[in-house]
Amino acid sequence: MIAKLKKSWKAAPIATVLLVLSLTIATGFTVRLAAGFFRPPPPQEVVLEEWMTPRLISHTWHVPPKILRGFLEIEQSEGRPKNLGQIAEERGLENESLIDALEAKIIAFHDARREGK
Repeated sequence: MIAKLKKSWKAAPIATVLLVLSLTIATGFTVRLAAGFFRPPPPQEVVLEEWMTPRLISHTWHVPPKILRGFLEIEQSEGRPKNLGQIAEERGLENESLIDALEAKIIAFHDARREGK
């Protein structure tokens, strides 16, 4: 194998480099594709919890971030995002009451979206 590689290098060094590079990239994509088959699927039923940030909730519940910020009545922050527990603490609410209210608003949003289609 190495003898063939040396022979190819002498005959066409640029083509040999391109071949090795393309084979390396193709192998990398193949490994990533194969690894994707062994990952479990994302959870379908996600329960809201106090450690979740609005961005995570937006992605898992398929609600646009702008609408979710409106539900929570918060502004987009520049620093580290606050989780639901911190938002509830700032407002003097129980975590469960904020989570229940947010979940009801998200469900109403999805129901309205379905009716609009």
